[in-house]
Amino acid sequence: MRARPISNASRYNYRLNVTNQEAGMSEWVREHFRDAQHARDTIAFSSLTLGAIGFLMVLGCVLQTH
Repeated sequence: MRARPISNASRYNYRLNVTNQEAGMSEWVREHFRDAQHARDTIAFSSLTLGAIGFLMVLGCVLQTH
């Protein structure tokens, strides 16, 4: 049994589907990267805030004892 030759139309459709999938995938990756960057910024900000609060609490304790 010989395989049926692939017509140009189906070859074009396959290529179109693959490029559409790749475009969707890159969009998905870009979106998730943006989300990850936002999460990283939020974590950095919250840790800086907690650090500042802790520093002020320690400073307050030190000033009270002296």
